[in-house]
Amino acid sequence: MKLTPASTRPIPGMDTTPAEVDMKIFELRVARAMIERDELLLMQLGHRGAMTADMVELMTTYQTDTCRVDEELCTADELSLLVVAGLVDARGGEYFLSQAGGAWVDKMMAVYARDLEVGNALRPLDALYEEHLWVRWYMVQNSGGHLHNNIHNNCGTCFATTRYAWEPLASGATGPEAVEAYGMTVCSACFPDAPALKAYRTAGRLAAERAEQDGKCVGRLPVARSPKGYVGDCECGATRQNINGDGKLRTHDNVKVLRAARLADPKLITDAVGDPLMVLDDDNRRQWFKTVRAAEIEYVSVVARTAWTRPDLVEAYLAYADRLAAPLAAKAGVEVEAWKESMEARVAAKVKRDAKEGEKTARRLGLR
Repeated sequence: MKLTPASTRPIPGMDTTPAEVDMKIFELRVARAMIERDELLLMQLGHRGAMTADMVELMTTYQTDTCRVDEELCTADELSLLVVAGLVDARGGEYFLSQAGGAWVDKMMAVYARDLEVGNALRPLDALYEEHLWVRWYMVQNSGGHLHNNIHNNCGTCFATTRYAWEPLASGATGPEAVEAYGMTVCSACFPDAPALKAYRTAGRLAAERAEQDGKCVGRLPVARSPKGYVGDCECGATRQNINGDGKLRTHDNVKVLRAARLADPKLITDAVGDPLMVLDDDNRRQWFKTVRAAEIEYVSVVARTAWTRPDLVEAYLAYADRLAAPLAAKAGVEVEAWKESMEARVAAKVKRDAKEGEKTARRLGLR
């Protein structure tokens, strides 16, 4: 599910929006951070390996953007990558390439080729921002942090030590648009009119979209209430959820989403609607199973128990095993009898293990 930006107004004369441009810039900057990580790892590898002090000096001292291309060493494109990276210049290129391992150089050149590609993609986007200078918003990085429309506006609620995170989805948004998308998260000092807007009393549209993306329900009205009105039921199927002061249910897991995920997961066992499997055991007590493996282990254990238990209990154990076998066979997509046959080897192995454990216990107690 793709989140909707706070503002959908396009840049003047273009079809794209500021949020779309800033999201692309954000992705490219993340990619550049990963490239810098790879560069650091390769530098550390080179320092620990066969690199000499002179080679390290070349990497850290020579920072030239131009050089004379020596066709005997490498191609112009390859050498230019090393030059832009600050690894090689006209004085040090020959020595570096002759001493360093070829594999290391290839990897480093690949890293800087990626860096150049990202840089080429970033430059026109940054130039577009510099041309139009749309509003950018920043989220304070602490519990309950607010959204600010400029980290340099000397907001009285922030300090020199305040840490921010760029919120590109809000780029280009006006104050009312930001409140509609982010609700009470918008700083009322940066945008004094925020508390007067109805959306300011909510978590915002984006919070609801993110919650839906994460399989949760946010700000829904209850379809039924308890007699005292403190808890209610949600249309998703969740029951007895707390109700806040606005009369809405607090954020909770979307039961419909959870049930669909359980039904689709081959490792989980459920009933017909998607809730964890509940089966009555031999004493008519409810037993709950979340995974196929747990239910199979219980089935094998119950059937193996009939080999040594009292005869009057065998029928109850087998009935319990049948109640387990039906949903397990349905999950596997086979007939019940065919599924039971596939479990016979595991049951036999369990019987043998139980017999060995019984012999050990008997000898320990002096009964053998």
